[in-house]
Amino acid sequence: MPIIKATNLLALKKLLQKNDETSEQTVLSKLSPKGADTYNSVIATSWIPSDDEKEIMAEGAKHLFPDDPDRMILLGRALAESTMTGIYRIFIKIPTISFIIKRVASIWNTFYKKGKARVIDVQSNSLTMQVTELLDIEDYQTEITCGYIHELLELTGAKNVSVKFDGTDRNDLKWYVSWS
Repeated sequence: MPIIKATNLLALKKLLQKNDETSEQTVLSKLSPKGADTYNSVIATSWIPSDDEKEIMAEGAKHLFPDDPDRMILLGRALAESTMTGIYRIFIKIPTISFIIKRVASIWNTFYKKGKARVIDVQSNSLTMQVTELLDIEDYQTEITCGYIHELLELTGAKNVSVKFDGTDRNDLKWYVSWS
């Protein structure tokens, strides 16, 4: 089973705590005992099983964005805003799109132990992020990544951001990104 850096889980905890005083307990009450144990015991250096992350992110997204079918993308945006203006603000200290693009592989490796990320096909207002050697990524992770990339670019000042995921070749994942 793949493991994931707990950074997004910590950011979700922060979002739930900021949302209102009952959000965190509401989400915790819907988790399995294993998911709740992971939620309660995680620290910044933790790596957690992806099954636990999937369950926790799904419940958190349902709670924060209950009526939105794109709740995982919205969660990805909220997580990016939280982490990149919080503990990982060094990644966007110089807020330019080219700065972020050059560091995409570092950002990917912050969250995942598997997969090689790189940026290809860089144009003035578009790029493709490619991840290879990551056969076990799940749909919720690709949706969160879409939202995360979207928000990262908006944090740098990009407008009209569009992120489309292509996972038809599970050995060659691509996120097509454009902006103005």
